[in-house]
Amino acid sequence: MALKVYLEENLTEEAQQILDAGRDGTAELLAPTLILLEFRHALTRRVRREEITPSDAQDMWESFGDWPLNFFEIGPLVPRAAEISGETGCTVYDAIFVTLAESEGVVVLTADGKLIRVLDGTPFASLLWSLDKVDRLIEG
Repeated sequence: MALKVYLEENLTEEAQQILDAGRDGTAELLAPTLILLEFRHALTRRVRREEITPSDAQDMWESFGDWPLNFFEIGPLVPRAAEISGETGCTVYDAIFVTLAESEGVVVLTADGKLIRVLDGTPFASLLWSLDKVDRLIEG
């Protein structure tokens, strides 16, 4: 979701709404420290595909550092994430975000349709919000 703020693609406006809500205090943005690796990896992948330049990637990385994110270390989240992954078949990486949402009583905003499908019908489905529904989350 984070990379969508920087790229002109589907759900860019919705991702920007979330960032704006975090900046103006309308929403508190939480993330496991894993997001740093995922974001950097996504930038590297886009550079390798020549979708963005290395300079653009560096600018996006530096800008991402200014996001109003409250980071949570992943170590304490791993045991529960492994349980969730085992129960649902989602990746442990995705389960880290789900575990954080569960432990903090919040939701995961995602543009990952595959994750939404994998968790559909599980006790964890309510912890996911599709990024295309962000208006309802911010208003509600």
